[in-house]
Parts: sequence; C-alpha cells; structure tokens
Amino acid sequence: MVSAIEVLNGQGKQGELVLAGKFAPEQLEQEMKQQKGWSHVDHKGWLSRGEVKDVLDESTAGLVLIRPEPRYMVSYPIKLFEYMAAGLPSIASNFPLWEDFVIGNHCGLCVDPLDPDAVAGAMRWIMEHPEEAKQMGENGRKAVIEKYNWEKESQELVALYERLAMADNRSLKWGEQADEGMDFKSRSVKTVGNRNN
Repeated sequence: MVSAIEVLNGQGKQGELVLAGKFAPEQLEQEMKQQKGWSHVDHKGWLSRGEVKDVLDESTAGLVLIRPEPRYMVSYPIKLFEYMAAGLPSIASNFPLWEDFVIGNHCGLCVDPLDPDAVAGAMRWIMEHPEEAKQMGENGRKAVIEKYNWEKESQELVALYERLAMADNRSLKWGEQADEGMDFKSRSVKTVGNRNN
C-alpha cells in the first residue's frame, strides 16, 4: 500500500494513505518508514471506535489488500464489511472468493495486492470516477443492511439448526431415552439397554 501511494502521487494525483492500528511485527513499521511512499502516509496509531468512524467519514475508499496466503483467501475480512457499512467503495485483494463478493455486490474493485501499479490504478480510478465510486459505496452499504448483518446471519443459523434437527429423526428418540435414564436429583445417568448393543 505504501508503494502504491508513492506510485499514485508520482502520477500527479494527490493521495494520502491513512493507516490505523499497530504494526505486527513491530519492526515492520520501521521497514515501512524507510520507503519513499511513507511521506504520503498518515499513521494514526490505535484509534477509538469514534475516531475510526471519523477517519472513515473522511476517506475516499477502504483498502483491504492482504497477501495471498491460504488462510486469508478462504475467509471474509471484517474490515471489508466495515468499509461497506461506512458506505465506502473497497479496493480488495483479487482472491476468487473476494472477487465474487466485491464484484458481485458492485461495491469495489479487486486487484493483485502485490502489484503497486495495479493498486495505484484502482486508487486513481476511484479518484477519477467519484460518481461511480459513490454508487459502489452505496451498493456496499445496502448489501450490509439487507444481507450481511448479524440479524440476517442469525436467521440463517437458526434455519440450519432446524433443518439439522428435522433431518435427524433419531435425535428425538435418543433424547427421550436419555431423559428416561436420567436421575435429575443426583444428576447421574443410569445405563439404558444392553451395553453390548
């Protein structure tokens, strides 16, 4: 991201990369500060939720550029949903799962996270197409409100549990047998049936 902001500014666009949080490992911060692009970085450190909201309100896009490691390529980052909820278009890693999600919801662009020129190109596109970028942000926010929220997910989880319970007709019979063998006063279980079965 630091290299990409350097490329963007080298192309005559005025961009600033705002980073929040801590670097891990700590020596990574020193390595980043050695890059030329660091002069275009505003590292705010650890922020409160209110401060994060303020930064998002002032931002043009949210960057979710994670290296292509197997554990990241098969999961959705919370940061992506936070950017969507804030109404920001996202520039995300071009993992197949993420591309389906981001492009499918028309809420951002996907690029090779290891290619600073591609990242800078996406940043430039967002800056040069403010109406389309604004629509992407609105699409992301709408998707979070309508589809990707804990209320909606909890409904799907309950429905899954209900399907699993209905599919396993034996669970009710097993439960009845277990209740018959349970001594609720002593909280011990009596053996029901033959142990050799």
